[in-house]
Parts: sequence; C-alpha cells; structure tokens
Amino acid sequence: MSRRVRHDLLVADAIRAVAWRGGLPTDRQQLWACCVKAGRLGSVELVEIGALNELVGHPREGFQRAVREDASVVLFIRTGPGGGTLSRIERARAARFAAVGVLLGVRVLDYLAVGRWGLESARESGCFAGLRGKAGTALRALVEGFRLPCGDERRPRVRPRQRAEALTA
Repeated sequence: MSRRVRHDLLVADAIRAVAWRGGLPTDRQQLWACCVKAGRLGSVELVEIGALNELVGHPREGFQRAVREDASVVLFIRTGPGGGTLSRIERARAARFAAVGVLLGVRVLDYLAVGRWGLESARESGCFAGLRGKAGTALRALVEGFRLPCGDERRPRVRPRQRAEALTA
C-alpha cells in the first residue's frame, strides 16, 4: 500500500472518529489530536475548545497525549462552525505544531481544518515545507519565524554601522 493511500485512510478514520465523538459540526472551534501507533489510529482526544473564530492553545497540550502514549505520529483536526479553510494564523500554528513535533520526535501527519463545507490540509498547502526531520531548521523556525507583526509594531532594521554612528554622534 502506498504512503499516500495510508495517509488518506488514516485521515478518513480520524475524521470518522471525531464525528462519532460529537466533534462535527459544532458552534465553537475544537482541536482534536489523533495518535497513530504502529500504523493504526489509536486514541482520539479533544485537546481544546475555543471561541467562535479562534483557538488559543499551546502545542504542549496537543502533544501531551501523544508523548504519554508513545505515539510515533499525530494528526491534528480543527473543527468549527464555518467552512474548512485555514487562516494565516492557523497556517503559522500548523507550522509551529510541525516544528515542535520534529523536536519531540513525533511526526505530525497533518493539520486539517474541517468545516461544514469541506476541509483543507496544511500539509498540502505547503505549511510543513522545509521541516522534514531537521531539528535545527525546526528550532530556528520556532525562534524566528512565528512572530506575526501586528499593525505598525515593526521596527526598522538598523545596520551595525548606522548604530555605531548614532552612538558616537
């Protein structure tokens, strides 16, 4: 069986398990962690219940069950009242989950946004590009890449020579 077919079967089983537990559709956003052990879907746990349009949890809550159960792979499913699309903030969050998974040694199979009108995969959107098994790249992405600028909070970049001239003047 090809890797793509196994991925699709695991995703279908996970979505079915989330729906069976009452996760689809809801009036608020929910984040589910589906642990995969030895190629089979293991536990499915509700990690967080958010507001109407956002989740505010930390990756440690998502990986807590996976680490406890010694799962090799975890799949995250975000359900919500709207359509199944990933916002810019959710794409950054999915990449952060993937980077934390690389550091912990737990591979993130996918981060799915499931809604009333369909689903969207973070892996197929390219959110996990460049993080394949590289702990240094993942750590650098965690430290540098996930600061989202809000409004005019960006400071202009000052070069060392300009800084030295400003100090001596």
